[in-house]
Amino acid sequence: MNEKFLEALGAALRKETVSWTKVSRTEWQELFQIASKQQVLPLIYEAVCKCLAAKKEPELLKACSNRVMGEVARQVMKTSDFLSLYPRICSEGGCLPLVMKGLICRNLYLTPNTRPSLDEDILISEACFPKVHQVLIQEGMRLMKPEENPDKTYEVSYVKKGTFLYLEVHKHLFAEDSETIGDFNGFFEGVFTRAIQETIQGVPIWTMGYTDHLFYLICHAVKHFLHSGVGVRQVCDIVLFANAHGAEVDWNLVYQNCQKIHAEKLVAAIFKIGKIYFGFDAEKACYPSKWQAIETDEKALLYDMLEGGITGNAEKNRLHSSSITMNAVNAQKKGKRVRHAIFKSIFPALKYMEGKYPYLEKKPYLLPVAWLDRIIQYGKWAYRSPKNHPARSIEIANRRIALMKQYGIIEKN
Repeated sequence: MNEKFLEALGAALRKETVSWTKVSRTEWQELFQIASKQQVLPLIYEAVCKCLAAKKEPELLKACSNRVMGEVARQVMKTSDFLSLYPRICSEGGCLPLVMKGLICRNLYLTPNTRPSLDEDILISEACFPKVHQVLIQEGMRLMKPEENPDKTYEVSYVKKGTFLYLEVHKHLFAEDSETIGDFNGFFEGVFTRAIQETIQGVPIWTMGYTDHLFYLICHAVKHFLHSGVGVRQVCDIVLFANAHGAEVDWNLVYQNCQKIHAEKLVAAIFKIGKIYFGFDAEKACYPSKWQAIETDEKALLYDMLEGGITGNAEKNRLHSSSITMNAVNAQKKGKRVRHAIFKSIFPALKYMEGKYPYLEKKPYLLPVAWLDRIIQYGKWAYRSPKNHPARSIEIANRRIALMKQYGIIEKN
């Protein structure tokens, strides 16, 4: 069914209909389950609803149609609310808020609102945050996590009661204190001076320049890949962005930056998947021949994407495996053995534990107590369901570490 899913998604990107004549009820259910896991159900439905096979399952397709209409309607409202709010942030926030990912990527699709977004993301300078925060509060937005001090976090999430709008305000693109990806921020110094303006539904929107934005989409995908997995929709975003704006991208700079984060082989696999399934046009995008020449097996990455879901959140064992994979990458950076990662995932450093156990900020000597509590809580989680098991998390982590070695992010022993 994975092949049918990829075929349907490719057709949706071209706004075409698949020509299926026979699909069983079980296969339809599996297809829609995969689409939901990848958060592309409206796109898949649009591509399959008029085929002959769909007409043989009217009740099933009707149920899916109702769900899709709800998702699309919510997205229309979220987009409208954000476009109403954005000019106020610009005029009264005293800054240049750069819109990233969601709205910009949706605008690349032939039917934008069939590409859903959980949230909208803007990047502002840290100095502008107090004014922007005040504007958002005046507009009825509320902190998603009121218990956190918004002045101390690199991104702050807001919601608005009575709407579906969910806004993330970034002071930095990546967590500065992250050993794994904190240094990604250095690639985007001066991003505001390179900003460009687009018009979406009649509203002028400031966003990153094409080179910055493409590399940011890549970095964002790498971040999720290192954590617990990157989804197929992120590949579609990257491919469509490259097709639309590749002629204006400094590909040499993107390639050099990908080399610095050891991701050039992973990105080659992403574009190979894009070429096979999602209409990536290397010539139109001005995709460099040296990148095309990299030999890479895209199948392993594609399998990991399909298994993991939109951000590797398909199962809790996979999410729990992320502490091992992230520690493996950190161990690589420090020149330590990758197996050191399992120990670090069981006994994390004080800085990491402070985020989970705030009392450690004042009483760091209680770190062993926090470690013990963490182990107990993990054991309770595993006990609640036979599907949850530490051994399964370690198995997934080891397989994903092997994948990172295959794509050159972690050096082979």
